[in-house]
Amino acid sequence: MFKKLTLFFLTLAFASVTSFADEPKYTEIKIVEDSENSDNILDIVTLDKQPEFPGGINGLMQFLGENLVYPSHCAEMEIQGKVVVKFTVFKDGKVGNIEVVQSVHPLLDAEAARVVSLLPNWKPGELHGQPVNVWYNLPVNFKLQHNAVPAL
Repeated sequence: MFKKLTLFFLTLAFASVTSFADEPKYTEIKIVEDSENSDNILDIVTLDKQPEFPGGINGLMQFLGENLVYPSHCAEMEIQGKVVVKFTVFKDGKVGNIEVVQSVHPLLDAEAARVVSLLPNWKPGELHGQPVNVWYNLPVNFKLQHNAVPAL
């Protein structure tokens, strides 16, 4: 008999999404310099409009579901956990400055970063009606589920 390993992932924790009130939703973010290679943080402010993945949160979850591949070594060793990837959504919507800020295992970290590097352009965040560069944290949970599958 074979074990079927299924990937359950993606716990997105957004303070602004958890509220169901009719009030406007704001998120504290960090504005970064224009240079893609810059590590300097300019300020912490409240955005008028946060960056948005095409299709929203559901579109982001679908994209990750279609593109994440559980590394076979980690599956065999039953290595699981939450990898947090930080990246910049630039004011032109492109994604860059990708880094793992919470590690689980080098292979899981690399897979989460790889998939983030594949993200299509986002709608950029806005401050005072102007697009701005925004740091974005994306938690990706790697969890195995064991199901018995009949032998072929």
